[in-house]
Amino acid sequence: MRVLLTGVAGFIGSHLARLLLQEGHQVTAIISPSSNLRRLPRRNWLTVSPTDLRRGHSPRAEQCLAIRGDLHDVEDTADAITYTEPDLCIHLAWRGWVGPQEQNLVSLSASASLLRVLADVGCRRAVLAGTCFEYDLSGDDPLVEAAALQPRGMYAVCKTALYELGQALNDAGLVSVATARIFNCYGPMEDPRGLVPSITRSLLRGEPAVLSPGAQRRDYLHVEDVASAIWRIAQSGVAGAVNVASGKTVSVAEIARNIAALVGRPDLLALGAITYRPYDPMHVQADATILKRLGWFQRY
Repeated sequence: MRVLLTGVAGFIGSHLARLLLQEGHQVTAIISPSSNLRRLPRRNWLTVSPTDLRRGHSPRAEQCLAIRGDLHDVEDTADAITYTEPDLCIHLAWRGWVGPQEQNLVSLSASASLLRVLADVGCRRAVLAGTCFEYDLSGDDPLVEAAALQPRGMYAVCKTALYELGQALNDAGLVSVATARIFNCYGPMEDPRGLVPSITRSLLRGEPAVLSPGAQRRDYLHVEDVASAIWRIAQSGVAGAVNVASGKTVSVAEIARNIAALVGRPDLLALGAITYRPYDPMHVQADATILKRLGWFQRY
C-alpha cells in the first residue's frame, strides 16, 4: 500500500514508519526542512524536493521516499500527493504542543491545506491525530468518543477544529476521515520532557525526581501500541473519532515508583515536593471499545 505520512520525524510518526516499512508498505514522508531526523528508521531514504518532482524525478520504486517540503505550501503539497498517488494519508505533523502557542494556529492552517489538497487530487482516505484534551476532563467516567468536547488551551482548541474540519469533509463524501484521539503514551525516543523520561533521567543522574503527590490517574500506552492502533484505524475504513488508549488507568505515583524500583533509586523519589498544576485533571481514562472492535490488541 502507498502511504503518505506526515510527522515521520516525530515520536509517534517514527514508530509508525517502522511498522509500515516492516510490513512492506511504500512510505512517502513529507518532512519539514527544519526537522531533526534522528528518530527516522535506519533505512535508505531517498530525499527529494518538490522541485525535483516537478522536474520529472521518478523514484517510484523506492520504498522510503522523503520529500523535503512545507505543508503550508499548497503547490508543494499538491505536487507531493499527485506524484506519489497515496492510497491513504496519515497526518501526524503538528507544532504547538510545547513552545509558542501560536504555532498551533500555524499547524491548523497547514493541516487544512493538506486536507484540501487530498480532496482535490482524489486521495480517498485520511487519518488525523487528535488528543484526549479535546474532551471535557472534569469527570471520572471513561471517555467515549461521543462524550462532550470542551477543549482548553490553544493546542486542544486547534485539534478540535481539525477534527471538525475532517468530519465536514467526510460527511460531504470528499475524503473518508478518521481522527485517532491519542491519550498518554511513552516509549523509546520520547521527548525528554515527558513524564517517564524526565523521571528516569533524573534518577539515573543521581538527582531527585521532583513530583506532585501523584494521585492523578492516566491512561498510558506504549508508543508501538499507539502506532499499531493508528494503523489499524487507517485500514479499517471507520470514520469519526476513535480513542487510542488502553481503557485502564495508572497513577502518576505508581509510574514513578515503578521507575524508581527499576533504576534502584527509590530514595530519590520526591513525591509531593511540588503542588499540582492549576489545571491538572485528576482522572483521564478512555473507553477503548471501538478500537478493540477493530481487532486491535495491546502488546505492552
